[in-house]
Amino acid sequence: MTRSIAFEYITAQAAARRAQNVIHAHACLAGGSQLIRRSTLEAIGGAIDTETLAEDTVTTFTSS
Repeated sequence: MTRSIAFEYITAQAAARRAQNVIHAHACLAGGSQLIRRSTLEAIGGAIDTETLAEDTVTTFTSS
């Protein structure tokens, strides 16, 4: 199980970075490593939505 999770994580990261480079897609910034400019945070309402389990994804896509 651990190997499967690690493989999925590494594969997803590689695919996201490739998409970002090739088609200029916007990759989701994962949870604890998410940094947002103050101006961007203010533009989406000044707070991160904590009503969802995927606040990192919601914040990334809302700010795009």
